[in-house]
Amino acid sequence: MPELPEVEVVRRGLERWVAHRTVAEVEVLHPRAVRRHVAGADDFAHRLKGHHIGTPSRRGKYLWLPMEETNQSVLAHLGMSGQLLVQPHETADEKHLRVRVRFADSLGTELRFVDQRTFGGLSLHDNTPTGCPTSSRTSPATPSTRCSTTRPSTSPCAASARPSSGPCWTSR
Repeated sequence: MPELPEVEVVRRGLERWVAHRTVAEVEVLHPRAVRRHVAGADDFAHRLKGHHIGTPSRRGKYLWLPMEETNQSVLAHLGMSGQLLVQPHETADEKHLRVRVRFADSLGTELRFVDQRTFGGLSLHDNTPTGCPTSSRTSPATPSTRCSTTRPSTSPCAASARPSSGPCWTSR
């Protein structure tokens, strides 16, 4: 299972290679990879197409990629063996490729969600007023003070005093 530093490395890579790019096409190759998107794989692919991905954020092991034109975000969890890879179009598909996101630009790369055990997944959620995605673990009624974009203190003791439920904070 990816540990927190590894998830932060993934977030930084997404920020560098995926942020502010336009989604041209989404291909869901395994429906279990989007099982948390209740409307299904076709809806997930259709709703991402044509939108710009904003700056990725993280709280714990949850990543989210806000869609710049909508009030929604792609919520990602890597599970036990999941990976979000940026690969050139011509690179051979990985054995456990689950979702492919192609972009409408000339960089020639795509975002791939690869997960051997398929415990991780991607889903699309509405954002709360503070910009965090809602999910089964968060709701619009979640107090906005629990969803901050900055760390309130640099003290390790202050960090451990924060509530720990839900993927509703960004990186430190």
